[in-house]
Amino acid sequence: MSQVRQYASIPDFFRDNLSFLEQNEAANNLTIGIPKMLLENADDQIKVNLFSIFTKEEPDFCLVQTVPRNFLISGKKEFAGEGLDLLIKKLIENKVPSTGIIGPKELAKNFAELWKQQSGQSYKTTFRQWVYQLDRVNNIKLSSGFMRSVQRFDFSLIERWAIDFSEMFMNGMTSEQAWKFAESKIRDQTLFLWEDQGQAVSMAAVSRPSRNGITINYVYTPVEFRGRGYASSCVSQLSRLMLEKYKFCALFTDADNPTSNKIYKNIGYYPLEEFRELTFL
Repeated sequence: MSQVRQYASIPDFFRDNLSFLEQNEAANNLTIGIPKMLLENADDQIKVNLFSIFTKEEPDFCLVQTVPRNFLISGKKEFAGEGLDLLIKKLIENKVPSTGIIGPKELAKNFAELWKQQSGQSYKTTFRQWVYQLDRVNNIKLSSGFMRSVQRFDFSLIERWAIDFSEMFMNGMTSEQAWKFAESKIRDQTLFLWEDQGQAVSMAAVSRPSRNGITINYVYTPVEFRGRGYASSCVSQLSRLMLEKYKFCALFTDADNPTSNKIYKNIGYYPLEEFRELTFL
């Protein structure tokens, strides 16, 4: 019989579920990395919901949510049993707000269907993504220029690029959010630029370190610099740098963008699993 567990703290959640999530560490970089980041930053203003479903002694499914954003789910590929139904009943009874669900394709769809049946809320597919993993960087031809870490004098550039990136791939970013993004990336030295002829032309960031890996994200090149291999060069060199410390790098890419998928495969990334973002209506 399935059992739903809700956790009052992130350490309690990790005690029960971290070893399970690390069985597929790269694909579960969201459900591992976001609680870990919240734990390290200790931001009391962010409320987080943490659940798991147990059958016998091992988890079948984990759910993480920074309220009121999307639910993030990880679980066994074949899992869609009574525990999922019990969890959704608990979420609805407790009136937990959410904008949607992100997770492996079949698991996200099963969740959204049960959510629709119990809440009456329909849903739509907002985004199709692949999660990739890299263990070794291929030797590709690099563009002219070099990679460097972001500096304080790059602040206004990073603010502007963060907003441009978010308008293309996310739901937009306010000027305040862009300021915080630039501030944190410069402070933590987790964003890198490709520079050519004295000008920054592309960027990529690292985030959500786990026991053995780290995620590369915020890969962006302004329109006027595209088609010259800058993003490939930046991601390639950043991945190589990260593999000096970690066993693997992970990243998410738009499943409907053949260009970016080809670029990452050329570097050495290989697909692990298709993810879906489903938005509740």
